[in-house]
Amino acid sequence: MASTITIPLTDDQVVPPAQVTIVIDVIRAFTTAAEVFAAGASQIVCVAEVDAARQLSASGRVDHLMGEVRGIGPADFDHDNSPRLPPKLVDAGSVWGQRTSNGTRGLARSASPTIVAAGATNASATARYVTRLEPTDVVIICTGADPEDWACAAYIEQLLAGHSPDPAELAAAIIAAGQEHIQPWRSPAVQQRVDSFLADVAQCALVDRHPFAMVGTREADSIVLSRSEC
Repeated sequence: MASTITIPLTDDQVVPPAQVTIVIDVIRAFTTAAEVFAAGASQIVCVAEVDAARQLSASGRVDHLMGEVRGIGPADFDHDNSPRLPPKLVDAGSVWGQRTSNGTRGLARSASPTIVAAGATNASATARYVTRLEPTDVVIICTGADPEDWACAAYIEQLLAGHSPDPAELAAAIIAAGQEHIQPWRSPAVQQRVDSFLADVAQCALVDRHPFAMVGTREADSIVLSRSEC
């Protein structure tokens, strides 16, 4: 069994090196990334800053951009951070650029030779992929203080230890976390935003929906995710 630690992503947090780093962002970055892969994308190029994402597009390195700044998709991006994809948004074999406030910045901070991005929808596949590597140590990064990321981390830790955690408990934790997230927004003026966000959360809570891990390759200016069936 690998030695596993889970840490938060904060400005002063030192991310220790390990053979494998799992970066978690359940609501919503890596749930969205998984849906884009499931729809047919071949790669997702993840960057920490929005200007870097725009440069990916300007250089022709990616076909489309997705992500958010403070929760809102930039007007010049092709998609925001919602895992509920419009029909036919993703072309088969397309390459996407992604920038988010937490998830992609967590990837950029990772310090391992093997990097894996995860949400609840591919948690078991992520654990299977990491287990297959037989690492001696694993770092799990929760990219926010959000309870859904910590619940997902605990779920993956249990799987790595050979246990069988209840996916229904993880799903319930994600739904409850979604309710916490919307508390500051409760007013008639933002009801549409609340409804849309809760629909996203429901998608994020579809535990083990996808049978693939999202494995990162480090490049000079990005982490490039590819799909690995598990």
